[in-house]
Amino acid sequence: MIKTYCGVDCCSECPRLPECGGCEICQGHPFGGSCVAQRNRDFPALKKRLIEEINALQIKGLSVCNLNLLNGAYVNLEYPLVNGSSVRFLKDEDIYFGNQIEREESERCFGVVADESFILVCEYGCNGADPEIVLYKRREDSYVCRIASLEEVNERWDTLIREHPDDPNWKVWKKDTIAEVSAGREIPYYGFLDGEIICEAYAVPNYTPGEDDKGYREDGTAYLSAFRTVGEYRGKRYFSQLLRFMLTDLTRKGFARAVLGVEPDEVLNKQMYLHWGFAEKLCTGTCTYPDGTTIEVEYYGKNLTCI
Repeated sequence: MIKTYCGVDCCSECPRLPECGGCEICQGHPFGGSCVAQRNRDFPALKKRLIEEINALQIKGLSVCNLNLLNGAYVNLEYPLVNGSSVRFLKDEDIYFGNQIEREESERCFGVVADESFILVCEYGCNGADPEIVLYKRREDSYVCRIASLEEVNERWDTLIREHPDDPNWKVWKKDTIAEVSAGREIPYYGFLDGEIICEAYAVPNYTPGEDDKGYREDGTAYLSAFRTVGEYRGKRYFSQLLRFMLTDLTRKGFARAVLGVEPDEVLNKQMYLHWGFAEKLCTGTCTYPDGTTIEVEYYGKNLTCI
């Protein structure tokens, strides 16, 4: 048995063993790269923590029981961008933790890749075809941005209703949001810290607000709304990370523009949106709440190719 940093006989089972010679020969740097097992001598503990963190993400249909050591060349998929180019996140020569998990009642699989600094979850078809990123996060803290499940959306709106017991609008908004998310007409983007929902935003595909509440359909444009951050987490850049994740995901889904609305007297919010690139004023319109309250809204847009 070849002596290995990970303590298991993975080297002798690797078809690329002749290229690197194994841990004893390459001193933990196979193919000229870096190995997560060599960098982390408490290898089993890191593996256990990563499995726990991945399962704590609560991605529907994903349950990880084990992580294997995988050469980056096998798992470094190219993710297509709307402009025709593609992007990779890994290094072919490095060794990562990883696994493939089959999705129930689907021909697609989840792919999981991780090391001490990041977690990447993707999904793809046969032989890695049509890959899509589900989640990518750094491990500096336990903050995760992802598309929420319907159950999580329902949980969040129950909390919002409890926080506004005297405002009937929230119950109507919850009913509408659940219906739209269920039908695929609205995408919920949430930020989770230690499993707790701390910020949120929604994207309505192929919709642009008009000068009244009705708006109009426009292919390739996503309307962003319902930006909220729990009070104690405001000003700590958590929502900025969520917005970047949302815009990146919409770009990969093929959207070319994003639009949002802001009330005229919300000066700080307008400055923040300008900083994020929403500089083109489209129109000024109105929005009517379920209880009949009407507010004035200014709408701004940006091209997603610029994120």
